Amino acid sequence: GQCRFYRGRNGAWVQDMEYAAKAQYRGPLKHYSGNADRQFKRKQKNGEYGSMQYRPATTYRWEETVYRSCQPTLITREGMCQALQALDIRRIFILGDSLNLQLAQSMWMLLTTDEHGDSPTKRKSLDPNFETIISCPNGDYDFKLMFVRNDEFLENDLPVSVDDDQSNCETFCYPWVQKYLEDQHRTLLLANAGAHVHAFDRFQHAIDRFIEVFDSFQRPWDIALFRTIVPGHWDCSREGLTPFKSFQEYEMDVKEHTSPKLEEAYSWNKFASYNDYAIRQIEQRARHPQYSSLAMMEVVDVFPMTILRPDGHCSDEFRPDAFTDKDCLHYDLPGPVDWWSHSIFSHLLDIIEEQKDQY
Repeated sequence: GQCRFYRGRNGAWVQDMEYAAKAQYRGPLKHYSGNADRQFKRKQKNGEYGSMQYRPATTYRWEETVYRSCQPTLITREGMCQALQALDIRRIFILGDSLNLQLAQSMWMLLTTDEHGDSPTKRKSLDPNFETIISCPNGDYDFKLMFVRNDEFLENDLPVSVDDDQSNCETFCYPWVQKYLEDQHRTLLLANAGAHVHAFDRFQHAIDRFIEVFDSFQRPWDIALFRTIVPGHWDCSREGLTPFKSFQEYEMDVKEHTSPKLEEAYSWNKFASYNDYAIRQIEQRARHPQYSSLAMMEVVDVFPMTILRPDGHCSDEFRPDAFTDKDCLHYDLPGPVDWWSHSIFSHLLDIIEEQKDQY
């Protein structure tokens, strides 16, 4: 059960075409995140990519090189159903910014069937919020998967709409507390914020607010996992990008392709310190004398594995022909974000294993 504290921090991305075959979604994701893959499959069918069978960013799997027994287990509907049933969890509540929307979309594609359609969100709308019921294969268990966009864990009475570009915080902070509290079933809360926060003190307030509000719910049966924040990669439209082999290679690339002006605009250079603060606060909470009466809150650290992935961003060389924006923060789906889903699933398996050992 201890693997969850080490997984994803020491390893490498290995190209594996057998994994690539499993990594493809059941169908196209009809959303911004899925546009590159939809175009790739159309062009590949027309013979425009020669012998290239899969979009390259979907062909790499993470391999643990230090703690080899901590290799991530790939998430599946059957596997997640068994894990949730073992923990008596009836709801996965994903809370956070546009990158956690991508996590929610990844989970939705990996856990649903064709009958759920090709997008969890409304057609012709930018509204990111959704909820759906997923039935397990054996037919006697189901759970809710839902996402609420809130970039700072902030609640206020101001109007907010992604469709109308109407922000009520630094970006978009849809109400989440009432939705969270209206369901008393045991909940797995997957939270993240920070990618759209540009000041360290503002991020500190967001994390402190999240912990305080979550604990005020007094739901000790729930489990909260905070996903660490990951920066984008400068100049991600370069051709032939492949995963970095080391953190040092990532650092060299940052020095070569960034500038003070870009750093100021995006604040990606602050994300490591953001993560340090969040991890410290969550670890400090775990040392509280009354921790045994509080809900479990832990960190899923995807930062080390994801910074090694300059490939697969929405503005990479496989971007849609009509795509003119520069987006080197978000990833195309399927892609590296799916490994956040695998990491979270593996984290749950570790919790189950630890609980078995305690009895």
